[in-house]
Amino acid sequence: FFLVTVLATVLFGSRWGWLAISATMLALLVTSLAITQGMIVYPFDVAAWAMNGKVLAFSMLAILLLLGVITASLGRFHSSLLATISESNQRAIELAAEVRERHKAEAGKAESEEKFRRIIENIQDVYFETGLDGTIHYCSPSCLTFSGYSQQELIGQNATMLYHDPADRQLLLAPMQKEGQVRGLELFFKKKDGSTYYVEFNADLVLDEEGRPQGMHGTIRDVTLAKQAKEQLQRVQKMDAIGLMAGGVAHDLNNILASLVGYPDLMLRSLESTSPLRPSLETIRESGQRAAAVVADLLTVARGAASSRENQDLHTLLEEYLLSPEYKRMELLHPGVQVKTRLQAQEAVISCSAVHIKKCLMNLVNNSAEAIIGEGSIELHTSLVDVEEPFSSSRAIGPGRYIVLQVEDSGDGIAKNDLEHIFEPFYSKKHLGRSGTGLGLAIVWNTVQDHGGTIEVESSEQGSCFRLYFPLQQGALAVAGTGVDAECGRGQGERILIVDDEPDLRDVAGKMLQQQGYEVAAVASGEEALHYLEGQQVELLLLDMLMEPGMNGRQAYEQILKLVPGQKALIASGFSQNEDVEATLQMGAAAFIKKPFVTEQLCLAVRQALDS
Repeated sequence: FFLVTVLATVLFGSRWGWLAISATMLALLVTSLAITQGMIVYPFDVAAWAMNGKVLAFSMLAILLLLGVITASLGRFHSSLLATISESNQRAIELAAEVRERHKAEAGKAESEEKFRRIIENIQDVYFETGLDGTIHYCSPSCLTFSGYSQQELIGQNATMLYHDPADRQLLLAPMQKEGQVRGLELFFKKKDGSTYYVEFNADLVLDEEGRPQGMHGTIRDVTLAKQAKEQLQRVQKMDAIGLMAGGVAHDLNNILASLVGYPDLMLRSLESTSPLRPSLETIRESGQRAAAVVADLLTVARGAASSRENQDLHTLLEEYLLSPEYKRMELLHPGVQVKTRLQAQEAVISCSAVHIKKCLMNLVNNSAEAIIGEGSIELHTSLVDVEEPFSSSRAIGPGRYIVLQVEDSGDGIAKNDLEHIFEPFYSKKHLGRSGTGLGLAIVWNTVQDHGGTIEVESSEQGSCFRLYFPLQQGALAVAGTGVDAECGRGQGERILIVDDEPDLRDVAGKMLQQQGYEVAAVASGEEALHYLEGQQVELLLLDMLMEPGMNGRQAYEQILKLVPGQKALIASGFSQNEDVEATLQMGAAAFIKKPFVTEQLCLAVRQALDS
């Protein structure tokens, strides 16, 4: 009974152990009663049962008690076994669900890792992780396109190798240590090939479990294009401001200069060649023309080279510049500078304003010569380039074939701080009024842009190199000038009507034409011109484009054509060609002549207009 009690307690716990103990105690009580009555009890002794009925009864009672304990124990065992099986099944179900959740989580993690990997491998920005000392622990594959270095070349190296100036890393560390992050920080980097570019940092500090800094991670973006676009926008805004200024003064200033140029010209034509007044008058006329050239440069900077264009051979223009008085003057000022040419382009036809292209050459060569101290050289080189994709710069050009004009010198180079501003108007290291106006490179930049090209500049202590890209053209070259002399501009008594709101302009232009044999009448407005033409006929109108108040030249010519269909006209203006000029030419005006002008220019233009 004791063994049964222990077994029941071990198998089924104390809750069923008390039943076994009770049964055992009862069995012991029965046995004790049997012993007290003189009976020797052998529960399983069948012979004893036969000899003594009491023994049998007590033995049966003990056996029944034992069977009751065993039955109760087996029932509890069965119930416990069923509960255990049920718990096992429930736990199996729970484990299966947990396994499914874990597999789902692992699949989601793998999918997230794959998604993250695809993002990291395909973004143009560079994702990086570094230690506090700058050691690169990881960088995304885009670093190859970004910097020219592969992942294998960068991981394990120090990030300072990417900085143009390694000291610039402090510009990143300072805000990182103070605020734990940086946003939009721009730094100057260099690529594997030595070229430089601007980057934008967005990074955060990495902390360990105890909050101590361990490194940093974030992204780097190449913002060179955006920075150049911003600079170009600022440059355009400056040009617009200058355009407003130039447009506001050009017409009035050129009207004033027309008198300074025109009256000395008239006087010189009537003086003897030995007159002591000639040098002074020539100086006045040349000063007026130089002032007019500065105004023209302002208009070029502000509004572009709006002159008409023709197919020209760039090599021919270059050779003409090398034979020009401007080039001869440069040689006299810089005797130690040797200019070499290397014209390798097999084709060199561009659609251009020849005057503006020669001015570009003059400005670039003069700048290069002034950058050379003592002896040195300037090389003018041409080549052809096929552009398959747009340039990676703000001054982008489209795909196509371009001729490249390269002007390279052996001077001291351009300082880095100055290089960003060299194309800005009036940004000059020269003595204003002595060696330049500060407009030279601004004129170059505007002219090239206006001709559908772009400019690249490289500079170092060994010298500077400017590359001008012009779209290559197909087709015949423009016919060269015929070299007509001033006498061909003489008149044969044709009647010319001058329409200009400036009295001095009417007077000086009238005297120029009268000296050359033309009959002249003059009025001060478009309205007066219409009234005059109602009763008079003229062979040609000399029509100012800007007249105030009242109709401008385009509006006046439009009304005159209704009154006198086919009326010939010559347009004069202090502006460069603009939309009004183009519209007037489309209506039938013969040509455009820019103020101020001298007698030969005016009379030749009038003669050609009459003969057209």
